[in-house]
This record gives sequence, structure tokens and C-alpha cells, in this order.
Amino acid sequence: MPLRLRCPACGLDMAASLNVCKPCVSSLQRDLADVPNLALHLEFAATGQVRMGSGGGGRSDDETPVPWNQKARDAQKVLAETLTAWVTVIRSAPVTIYPGPTCRACKHRTCVAMNLARDRVTNPGQEIGDTARWLARQHAALVAHPEAGRAFDELRDAIRRGRRTIDRRADAIYAGPCNQCERDLYARPGATLVRCQPCQLDYVVERRRKWMLDWVTDMLGSATWTSQVATALGYRVGASTVRVWASRGRILIRGFEPSLSETGDPIPTYRVGDVITLVQDRDARKVS
Repeated sequence: MPLRLRCPACGLDMAASLNVCKPCVSSLQRDLADVPNLALHLEFAATGQVRMGSGGGGRSDDETPVPWNQKARDAQKVLAETLTAWVTVIRSAPVTIYPGPTCRACKHRTCVAMNLARDRVTNPGQEIGDTARWLARQHAALVAHPEAGRAFDELRDAIRRGRRTIDRRADAIYAGPCNQCERDLYARPGATLVRCQPCQLDYVVERRRKWMLDWVTDMLGSATWTSQVATALGYRVGASTVRVWASRGRILIRGFEPSLSETGDPIPTYRVGDVITLVQDRDARKVS
């Protein structure tokens, strides 16, 4: 019987040849793919761009900036430092660079290996989204590292901390950017006005929301991205629901975008307007 070990990240049985179990690898890939969006929301929260109120009509005294900016900034710092630390570890590991041309789009094993090797010596910079995308592409090197279990623990904890920080604004509605400074604005459902704090400018939420809907309706993106856009505009839906709708033929696949992994399959893309229409139909059935 093959020797089995415990996965250091989750405790499940795994083959002795692995440093981390396959379910944990898949989970980390999904988490890293979501980090650019998470980083964006942490930045919004950290800069105090959200106004929360009673939602009862006009502006009231209790509509004040949310008081958790420092928590968002701390979570942002931990996430950035953790990602950068593991980028440094993987980049410092020995790697052989083979000369010769490669195909960027094909899945020939030699081309994939050579492209990943060349990518490993590049510097992704300090931006959270860029470092997360780099680690997602280099996940095989991360899994093969002797400290893979510690890497998974630290990355998972940093990402979860960031998510916990912004979960408190899950019901916030995106109201578009400020006309003056272009900072993104969020409001509680039912609120009449949303204010840009730096510019001290008020905007009518419903008018801004209609403008945003017209703007994003024909945009295409993955199930994760389109569900996040729809939810931000007040049409709550999960990425898994979008995928189920696609599997049942209720929503069209409009195209494909490259996988974050060199060896991954292309990711189906959907139209934001199609997702919102299905959410409206679903919610209407619940009411009736």
C-alpha cells in the first residue's frame, strides 16, 4: 500500500510524494485569483470611501464614514507583505532557463516549462494584484517548495483576514466614481445620497446606479467577476450560481479568457446584463 501522509495545510490524507494535498492547491489557486478584487475592496475600505446610513431617504446625522479604516489598512499591509515574502522565496530558488523560442498560447510541456521558468525570474513588483497573479502562475513551484505547508497557511490566513475586514460591507451598493477625484463610492441599499468624503460632494444613489448599469451591461467577464459586479450593483448572486445557470443553458457563454495558470483551461466569460436579468427573474419568483 502506498505511503500516505497528512496534508500540513488541512490535515487530510495525501500521497507521500506531495507537500500539500490537491484540494488545498485548488483552493489556494481560487483564493489567489480573487486577490486582485479583494485588494481593490480593501483599498476602498482603507481610504474611507463608504458612507453607511439608515437608508431612510435623505442624508441624516447617522450617515458617517465607516469606522474600520485602520483594520482595512492593517489587513492590506499583512496581505501585501505575505504575498511579497513568498514571491521572494520562490524567486530565490534555483531555476534553469533554457534558450530558444516558445509558444505562449500552446500547452506543449516544454513550452509551458520554459515560459514558467522565465516568468519565475521576473519581478512582479509590489502591487498586491500583480504578486497574487505571479504566485498563481507559479503555484507548481510553491507546492514543490519544502515549506509549502507554511506558505499555504500564511497565504490563506492573510486572504481570510482581508475578507473578514470587508465582509461588513457586503450589502453596500457601488455608486460609481466621484466626478471630481474619481474615487469609487458605495452606499447602503435604500440610501438616497452617497458622499465623496475628500471632495464633500453628494450624489443621488439611484441616478448613479442607473448610469452604472448602462455602463456595465455589455461587459464580459468570468463567473466570479460578473457575479461581483452584479452584487456590487445590488443584484446579489454567487459565482457558483452563474456557473449552474450556464450548465443548464440559462445563460450564454460569450467567450473565453486565458487561465491564470499556464496549464489551466480557458475561463468562460458571461455578459453582466445577462447575469442581472436572471437575478431579477429569480428574485421576482421569490416575491410572487
